[in-house]
Amino acid sequence: MLASKELERFYCEDYLIDTYREGHFDRLSQLQVVLSHEEAHLDGAESHLVVGLAVCDGIQFCYRANQSGLWAYFPLEDIYQLKANTIKELIQGYCDGSISV
Repeated sequence: MLASKELERFYCEDYLIDTYREGHFDRLSQLQVVLSHEEAHLDGAESHLVVGLAVCDGIQFCYRANQSGLWAYFPLEDIYQLKANTIKELIQGYCDGSISV
């Protein structure tokens, strides 16, 4: 688990509640959409906190430093797209298909 000092730059309070301590595994798609608190990590440049993974191309779901919402980071293009306001919205939308990457 990351130290609280490291998390201060990220507005990730919704992710840090006990509900998501073990992450979120979607049984239907067989994907670990949201990582456990133990698996969450800062990217190499420490510009975002990785809290989930999409199915292809190394796409990461993340919180960006000093910005609200959950973002998809596309490493091949080095771009971010806002996907949801909360971790709950991200899980619901990604699992029901209303959020895609």
